[in-house]
Amino acid sequence: MLSAIERYLKEKNYPLSIVRSREFHSSQEILNAKAISLRQQGKGKRPNKAQPITPEEESALWEKGQLGDFNGKVLTNVNFKNLTEQLGFRGRQEHYDAYVEDVIIRQREDGTEVVEFREGPTKTRSSGLTIRRRTTPQAMFSTDGGKSDPVRLFKLWLSKRPEGMKNTGPLYLSIINRPKSADVWYTKVRMGQNTIGNLMKSMASCLRTNKKLTNHNMRKTLVSKQKKSGQPRNVICEITGHARESSLDDYDEIDENHRKELSHIISGYKEVSNENQANEVSRQNTANEASNQEIAVQHKRTPLVPIYHVQQQGQMHQAMGSNPGFQPAEFSGFPPRFPLQSQYRMEAFSCAAPVPSQNYTGCTFNFFSRDSQNSPPQPQKKRRAYIIESDDED
Repeated sequence: MLSAIERYLKEKNYPLSIVRSREFHSSQEILNAKAISLRQQGKGKRPNKAQPITPEEESALWEKGQLGDFNGKVLTNVNFKNLTEQLGFRGRQEHYDAYVEDVIIRQREDGTEVVEFREGPTKTRSSGLTIRRRTTPQAMFSTDGGKSDPVRLFKLWLSKRPEGMKNTGPLYLSIINRPKSADVWYTKVRMGQNTIGNLMKSMASCLRTNKKLTNHNMRKTLVSKQKKSGQPRNVICEITGHARESSLDDYDEIDENHRKELSHIISGYKEVSNENQANEVSRQNTANEASNQEIAVQHKRTPLVPIYHVQQQGQMHQAMGSNPGFQPAEFSGFPPRFPLQSQYRMEAFSCAAPVPSQNYTGCTFNFFSRDSQNSPPQPQKKRRAYIIESDDED
């Protein structure tokens, strides 16, 4: 009520805010004291707060014939569910304001069909010069053509409308309880707002639950399914139509099945604890296998070590020519044997990815380690003297 008065005063260009201005600080304190007093009297517990529908309850609705395609009532119920979950319709008003002209059914290149809805003015996106639209269209896609395929059920729903209204008129029409024809299940009269508002309540009459189920429960179920699948908040807002991500704070709650599992864990219920332990052991084994594979790969790699600069090619050539098993010092990964020819093959020593071999002739190589600056200084070794035979006359 306070926010409603705030919006009205803002439209009338009132300069102060009755919520945040300093002049209304005392009124805020009085309202807070009144809220505390009502809390102490047991008010504000929200016993009728909407809760998401569990998968077991949804399955029960199908089994008990509240969702399906065999008459006008259950076909309306299942399309109400799909429009709420797939397109993010709000409980009553957006269903009532929807028209057949707002819907486009098109076929994609892969053969599947999609139902797109062109959004009109809503609660958070009013019409005007500064209209705010969803960045992605509201759409639901066909699945396997089975009993729960949303596109198949929607097309069947439209086909049961009376002649002259199959492609025009309000989306929700009154139901004929005893239709005379199998092709027409609905009248030309628009379904009332109160009837649409009680669809979920009439469906839930067959469930054995003490929860108060309303149309908003289906919207709660939509957010619950998206959060369980790990979708980010900005994606969920594109489906639900919320203007801000903070509006989803009221939906941050665990469902009844998750709460049941936590209760069993606390009470030491063996079946649940054993299952959780098995999952934890499996996860730990997977992590250990990945770690062992990484260690094995690291062991296969030869660490890079610095090789001192070979100043003269003749020294290396003579050393390799006189000693086929020659191996340069400080570099154990260098191939121990070389062919007695003037062309030598250079192998890839130690890399994260394989490097193709190259042939080098008449070159001088400098090898440096990535960690050569941080590695401890190597002890200086005495150089061996070799007699160099030159072809020059001098």
